[in-house]
Amino acid sequence: MCKVFLLTILLLISLLGVANNIKISTEAKVTGFTGPARDTAIVEFNLSWDNSWRDDFNWDAAWVFLKYKKRGLTAEWHHAYLAKEGHTATPLAGNEGGEYMFMSGEVGSGAAAKVTGLYLLRDNLGEGKVNAHLTLKWPIQSNSKLSLSASDFGTHLDSIYVAAYAVEMVYVPYGEYILGDGYSCNSFLVKETEFYGVIPQESDIVTTSYTITANNSAEGSIPSNIAKRVNYAPYRPSVNSWYAGASPSWWSIDFGSPRRVLFFGISVSTSYPSSYNPQATWRFEGSNDKTNWTVLSYIDRSLWKAENISYPVQHSVKVTNPGSYRYYRFYFPSSNIIIQNIAMTEENLFSVSETRGIKVSSENPLSMANNDLTLPATYPKGYQGYYLMKYEVSQEQYVEFLNSLTLVQQKNRVANTDFGNMVKGDYVFGDLKRPNCRNGIAFLMTKGTGTPAVFGNNLNPNNKFYSEDDGQTLACNYLSPADMLAYCDWSGLRPMSELEYEKACRRPYPQIPDKGEFAWNSNSGVNKVRSENDLNAGKTERETPYDYKMNVNAGGRINGPLRNGAFATSRTNQLEAGATYWGLMEMSGNLWEMCYNTVAAGAKFIATNETYSHGDGYLTTAGTDISASYWPNTVGAFAVRGGSFASGDTLLRTSDRTHALGNYFAAMTTRDSSVGFRGARSILNTTGFTPGRIYCENALEQDTVCSEVAFTIGGLPAEKTIGKTIYTWYISENNGTTWTVLEGSNAQTLVNNGIKNATTSPKTLLFKRKAMCAVGELFSNSVKIVIPAIFDAPALEDAAAIAIVGKTLTLTMPTGPSGALYVWTHPNGTKTLSTTLTIPSFSLDDGGVYYASYSGECDGNKKAIEIYPYEEVGKQLFLYKGSEETASVPAVATHVRAYLIGASGGGGAWNANSYYSGAGGFTDVLFPVGGQVGVIVGQGGPSGMSYTRSAAAYPNGGVGQGGDVSAGGGGGRSQVRFVSGNNLIAIAGGGGGNTGYAGTSGAGGGLSGQNSTSNYSTGGTQTAGGGPRKGGYLQGAHANTNTSDDCGGGGDGYYGGGTTTGDGKPAGGGSGYINRQICIMGKTYTGNYQNRPTQVGSTIVGYSTGNYGVGVISLASGRASTPGNNGMVVLQYLKRLTK
Repeated sequence: MCKVFLLTILLLISLLGVANNIKISTEAKVTGFTGPARDTAIVEFNLSWDNSWRDDFNWDAAWVFLKYKKRGLTAEWHHAYLAKEGHTATPLAGNEGGEYMFMSGEVGSGAAAKVTGLYLLRDNLGEGKVNAHLTLKWPIQSNSKLSLSASDFGTHLDSIYVAAYAVEMVYVPYGEYILGDGYSCNSFLVKETEFYGVIPQESDIVTTSYTITANNSAEGSIPSNIAKRVNYAPYRPSVNSWYAGASPSWWSIDFGSPRRVLFFGISVSTSYPSSYNPQATWRFEGSNDKTNWTVLSYIDRSLWKAENISYPVQHSVKVTNPGSYRYYRFYFPSSNIIIQNIAMTEENLFSVSETRGIKVSSENPLSMANNDLTLPATYPKGYQGYYLMKYEVSQEQYVEFLNSLTLVQQKNRVANTDFGNMVKGDYVFGDLKRPNCRNGIAFLMTKGTGTPAVFGNNLNPNNKFYSEDDGQTLACNYLSPADMLAYCDWSGLRPMSELEYEKACRRPYPQIPDKGEFAWNSNSGVNKVRSENDLNAGKTERETPYDYKMNVNAGGRINGPLRNGAFATSRTNQLEAGATYWGLMEMSGNLWEMCYNTVAAGAKFIATNETYSHGDGYLTTAGTDISASYWPNTVGAFAVRGGSFASGDTLLRTSDRTHALGNYFAAMTTRDSSVGFRGARSILNTTGFTPGRIYCENALEQDTVCSEVAFTIGGLPAEKTIGKTIYTWYISENNGTTWTVLEGSNAQTLVNNGIKNATTSPKTLLFKRKAMCAVGELFSNSVKIVIPAIFDAPALEDAAAIAIVGKTLTLTMPTGPSGALYVWTHPNGTKTLSTTLTIPSFSLDDGGVYYASYSGECDGNKKAIEIYPYEEVGKQLFLYKGSEETASVPAVATHVRAYLIGASGGGGAWNANSYYSGAGGFTDVLFPVGGQVGVIVGQGGPSGMSYTRSAAAYPNGGVGQGGDVSAGGGGGRSQVRFVSGNNLIAIAGGGGGNTGYAGTSGAGGGLSGQNSTSNYSTGGTQTAGGGPRKGGYLQGAHANTNTSDDCGGGGDGYYGGGTTTGDGKPAGGGSGYINRQICIMGKTYTGNYQNRPTQVGSTIVGYSTGNYGVGVISLASGRASTPGNNGMVVLQYLKRLTK
């Protein structure tokens, strides 16, 4: 960081200092005012730095802020709150890589928001040197602590001192990463929350042959009980378990030599109540000396499962951080623990990949296994993007800070504070008379009693202050937690968290950190500077190792910090520079990095409050004025991470948390020659960033989409973004209660290949889109997609039907399941939501394939039926003649539609009005013209008389036999055929004859004739006649001639209906028939006893159906029974039409 005063009282200090190669190379000047009231000052200066970059996700920036004061030695410096917009950065000579943009950093919200500073960054992808002229707008009345007017600046605009400061920052972007490596000391570890499978007995290494001990064992409870490999689950006495009554309790086994346990398991009987389970996270630990224990797994208390079998142990837990240890133990922080069996194995039972750390995927509350604490959403976890100082605070930056404070504040920020007796060149940290651990911050002067001191850099006491080798760019050590809080508040920044430290050192997910990984993303490559003799231009802004492959200051080789960025040169790569993936320097070694830890005190750190999470530029006399409710100020809240110049290699590891538990500092003011810090800043949405609206294909926020049918959800682009915008789509199946990421869906628009609804209820899905860029992540509106239930296709009787042009077409589908949404789809795509489709005047254009579905507008499992358009060119009615007739088919006809009604059986006489003869069946077919058509109309079954055989109905009805009852004959079949070749086309079966005594006869078919009531006689089928007295092919069954077997005659049909023996039994109906090789469509229906099939209407193509084929009722005994009703045949002559 560098600052320049407009008019300076520090005449002995060079105002064009260099810090981390970022320079304010001209004095900051107020050059005028703007606005109607001249209440906005224009401040101008030049800013430059080398090796700037910006890619899609990550870049560097300068954090620029201003301070101002009135004339006078005791006048205090104030923070300048800048305008939200209107600033410019004009490239100067030597600038590389294009134009620039500003992002504001604010405290407060809405109208009360104050811009404490600005980020200057590239406005597009690029790299190179930054050299720009900045013009900033400063509302001079924005700070109530010292509100100014234009007149306060004087005629020459030199009555108010202005200082500009710039700090080089790096943007660490939004995104997932792995926290912890599961290996380093106190590393963050994932809490085991998942069971694996059984541990086989042959894999178990726990036996009673090893030394087993425990503490807090209840009376009579022996620790070795649970190593006996016995299934104790059916038993409850203490001899079958180990019971620890007090807390904390542990159970330990000594294997005698190191073993590497990969899985373990604990079992307990279902007979024990849950109060004997662990009530908190428990641990599995290893040791080689029985004194120092390493946590191998933190196990969620939910991983304690009661079983009906306790051995072999049924559920194993994977060791998170395995190693070779002689001693193992289970440690339970709660009391009342009962265990029946324990098992361990060295076998990798499931060969699962090791995920040792915690995947951080959001800023939501995060459960920490290490201390069974949940970090709140307000604690920064590194998932959200943030800015972090590229380097540790330098000694020059700290001097600039000191020089802007009051005298009392200064004394709280250095160690040696007797300014009244100190002389120029005395050092403020460590020994008064010499530089300490490469810290050269020295007392320069005071201007009078009670006035602030002036400090400078003088690491080399043998030359003047601010000489080239006076250590201005070296990292500043000897700093305390209180110093860090004060500096961050003063500069408008904030401290970082432990998790942000690790995120800054990590590659983005899915990269898994190496065990013991350093900041340069490798667990090797430590190449330490050996001594000051290894340094070129030592203590200067050019300080670098002679060997460019040296990449870390550690191991105590040099007694103090090096220059910030000393290892990065034009020839070094990430490893050789010791840099993180994101371009941050010295995150391993040089100085310990102070940050807020994750124990109870540190977890109270809040980084999400717009008003109080970042510094506002002001301090109290003691330090920061930010409440401890946001920035905790107890020593237990602080960690130091990353190691220092004095540290061994293991302490340099990114995941090492040796000093992260809140016990490093004795007090908030404790100073250490190896400790420094760097400031951070959250990214708040100050650009007006919006996520963009999403919408369905109908442009609305709700739509209906069919099961397994592809659909698209459109989306407008996110607006006012910074950096690359990343989209992530989410789906909810429970009305937004939980959301799941749609993996691989990262485009602005979502294209889904279809979602199946296999249920009987509509499926409602919500979708939303997350847009993430540098200034934040926001969710869009949600849209609703409804997927109707999909049912099986309707069971239509035919795959084809005909329609007569100009006539009404009616299509009806069967009643569907509960919840069915009926829909007919016209060949032109029009949908009718009804069980019935009616076209009043069928046209040629209506011909084609229709679909029936129970799934609403989503056709789902649909059934096709092809409707052929025809023109009627004639029709002919055939009634019973007693012989076959020849049809008169018009020459223009292409097809014939035949409607056939079989004859009913003859009635019976015994019980009057009690029973019926069987009705005739009904057949409806369409066939192409193919020769002379012969038509037979069935004769109604003849009447019967007691002790007399009935006649046989034409053509082949069965004969009834009278006894004491009158038995009617079976009804004759109706039939059409091609005379040539005697090719049957279609038949409607005749009904069975009745006796009026034992029941009603079966109706004709249909594919099968109907059985009589009580199944005395059965109907004919497609392959055989009915029985018991069998009908035959085109022949109804004849009753026995024995008058004691007085039964009705079987109905005629494709296969005749049967009759039976016994006293007054009814007969069965004959079957119908359709020759599918000739007919292109057809349906045949069976009647219901005396009733014709319901498909027979009152008319057929204009001809009345009367009582044709209707069964007749029985009469009283001693009379001749009623003959059956004849059948009927109608031929409709059609001409198929084409478009």
